[in-house]
Amino acid sequence: MAELFGPRKEENTVSRVRIDDMEPGVFKTLLHFIYTGSLPDDDEMYEGSDKVAMAQGLLVAADRY
Repeated sequence: MAELFGPRKEENTVSRVRIDDMEPGVFKTLLHFIYTGSLPDDDEMYEGSDKVAMAQGLLVAADRY
């Protein structure tokens, strides 16, 4: 029966996904919203960027994903 699912995978395999078209802070905020249904606190959300840039990035990310 196990042969139907293909060869066994290694247990310790790590897969990474590269997202080049988005700032890391925007993606982190998007993931937070997806999992919690709310935006993070201002201090966490805007580290290194201003509010307008973050809002623009989130709108682009929401439209794309």
